[in-house]
Amino acid sequence: MGKSTVLLVIAMKQFLFVLMLVCTLGVAQELQETLDRLPATSGLPDLFTFNDGTKVEDLDDWQRRRQELIAPLWYYQYGRMPGPPDQVTARLDERKQHESGLGTETWLTLTIGSQRRLEMRIVIYQPRTKGPHPVIIEEEGSLGGSKHAWMFLKKNYMFVEYARHDLDPDKDGVVGPAQAAYPQHDWATLAVWAWGGQRVVDYLET
Repeated sequence: MGKSTVLLVIAMKQFLFVLMLVCTLGVAQELQETLDRLPATSGLPDLFTFNDGTKVEDLDDWQRRRQELIAPLWYYQYGRMPGPPDQVTARLDERKQHESGLGTETWLTLTIGSQRRLEMRIVIYQPRTKGPHPVIIEEEGSLGGSKHAWMFLKKNYMFVEYARHDLDPDKDGVVGPAQAAYPQHDWATLAVWAWGGQRVVDYLET
């Protein structure tokens, strides 16, 4: 079994786990305080059946059913994240040639929001070829250590790493900078890291 096949199998297992969790949460008529109070289910419930037993018939129905499935995930797993900040700006820290010779790497510090001013470091690996380029974004615990950047550069992709721990260090008993900046939101670590990825997109769109 090749490496790509192993990665695909792992990804499929993760997908099925998430699907089972979504389906299990979706059958709960009311959100319970703890997961152990959710009703037990056998197998995978029908995603196209509302909590009240009616069937999804069209796209409008699906949009409402989708909200039924998402709400428990926000409540139990991820928490509610804040909306986008009013601005995302960047400070250039370093620019140099990538060791592969296929492009450049630019080290930046993003300042997120004009009021709370959270800081998050990113590295942009940009191919030498003329753009526009497709972009792949990856969250990292430590920047600059990716062994895959050269492969993306070779295929004319822009590759961006961002330092997830700048927003949430993921340590027991430690309130991360992002949660401290938005104490009114109950978001957990995974939501913070996802929000950080969204801010990378904000910067790239400027």
